[in-house]
Amino acid sequence: MRFVFVLFTILLSNIFTFSQDTTLVLLKGEWSIPTNNGLSKPANNILAYFATTEKLVFDYFGSGQISDYAKYTETTKTGEYSVKGKENIFHFRNMFTNGEWIKDKEKPIYTEYQDKNDIYWTKCFVEGYARRIPSNQVKFELETLRGTDIMKDRTTSFNDQEHFYLYFNIAEPGYILICCSDLDTVYRCLPYQGMKDTTVFKVEANRKYLFFSEDSANYNIDKSLVDEMVLQTKKELEYNLFYIIYSKKKFNAAPLFSIPDRPYSKGYSLPKSTTHKKFTEWLQKERFENKDLQMNIIGITIKK
Repeated sequence: MRFVFVLFTILLSNIFTFSQDTTLVLLKGEWSIPTNNGLSKPANNILAYFATTEKLVFDYFGSGQISDYAKYTETTKTGEYSVKGKENIFHFRNMFTNGEWIKDKEKPIYTEYQDKNDIYWTKCFVEGYARRIPSNQVKFELETLRGTDIMKDRTTSFNDQEHFYLYFNIAEPGYILICCSDLDTVYRCLPYQGMKDTTVFKVEANRKYLFFSEDSANYNIDKSLVDEMVLQTKKELEYNLFYIIYSKKKFNAAPLFSIPDRPYSKGYSLPKSTTHKKFTEWLQKERFENKDLQMNIIGITIKK
């Protein structure tokens, strides 16, 4: 499904120094995506917000290389949805833009409307700050997997009751936080729930991590602490976003996940969590204040 251009403006209102080598630019504009009837209104708003900020950043800063995930799915140029056979696959950010959205200046405005072809749309207008991605950002490898074979099990399309694994390798040591959003609630996946004394996970340089697999935990951890993840859904098709947040220096996510882990179904529990709104506010504040903070978002589908 390709996005339809409705009305789009991009205005450069202010430029000011963010650090010695980075400037923030103030951008604003609007963009529309087809409303997904299988999602709630807040969830459609979130997807419209991501599409709008990505379009603003893409148009201002341009783009670099195509993501590795494009090798496994045929994708549209705009990058929010892709099509593989008859199956619609949600694929967030399949190209790397040269810039990144940092912080909203004003609260986004959402509008729903119906066009002359009786198609319903969700439109987002947003104004905020973006910056060019610094050339000295740390490069890392990242893959979502349905099994533990890094080459054969790469996917962003999962089935109900299927295991989820994440491969991670980075060139420099630092700290990461991995979260999963169902577009309503954001769950803390790493650090694992049994790691009570930390809110971020320390990673070594050039170590190949396979998270959420006790058998493959070849890093410095008590294997009994490893949480194994099984994806479950009660919907025909569900969209989730995985946030992988990295910084060379330790950052604090302690105030964020105020809802404790709790039982979900027999043998399963939900991790610590927060609302998507609170998570977004925390993330934007951290990115604004910590120029070393990097983020990658991977969208997946879970099919019943």
